[in-house]
Amino acid sequence: AHIGEMRARASVASASVAEIESWRNAELASGMSGKSANMGLGILRAAFNAAKRRGEILHNPCDAIANVAARSDEREPFTDAEVTQLLGAATGTDWLGAILVGVWSGLRLADVASLTWGQLDLTTGILTATPAKTDRPIKQPMAPELRDYLSALPAGVGKRPVFPTLHGRITGSLGGLSTEFGRLMARAGVVAPMGREKRGRGRQVRTKSFHSLRHTFVSRLANADVSADVRKALAGHDTDEA
Repeated sequence: AHIGEMRARASVASASVAEIESWRNAELASGMSGKSANMGLGILRAAFNAAKRRGEILHNPCDAIANVAARSDEREPFTDAEVTQLLGAATGTDWLGAILVGVWSGLRLADVASLTWGQLDLTTGILTATPAKTDRPIKQPMAPELRDYLSALPAGVGKRPVFPTLHGRITGSLGGLSTEFGRLMARAGVVAPMGREKRGRGRQVRTKSFHSLRHTFVSRLANADVSADVRKALAGHDTDEA
């Protein structure tokens, strides 16, 4: 659609670096995030690599285009003080355990809400999860604070949910878990500023949300001099995202 019908009917070998870069820049100008634009470039790169393997092109034009820097201002980590405030506001609810899991494991909200007792081995202190985003299982040692909290809960087995009031609920949209966590943040006095204003397809988001606990988890690992490869393995990252 970007290069037009005439060019779209031309040989794949005629695709130029300038055309692909022009498409990428147009996506960014429309409000697409740097991360999404890089993902789109990766999809094109894979397609051109397939053409190269078939002998239809000699060089992949995408290889000459560098990824753009993905802005990190959409989500910020919580400070230790803010985590303490959140835990205080969540006392007596399943959110208390969910926050502890989030900050000590980096799991996303949907994966925390769907956690079952079969995924926890409190004897060895190992948490096993298969994040919905990557569908690849990860195993993590539980922090003592998290292990002690889970050990104090009424024991469950198998597919029994660890956090019954959160289990099976949607995360987004009005009335979802994300909205409920936003209200908890307000009760805790944790301010969530709006991120940069975007245009076109861009969506302005708050810089702090439950996902910020994931950033807190990764930041703590980095501050403890845990290597990037180990951080990626523990967080279940496909890339070097925060």
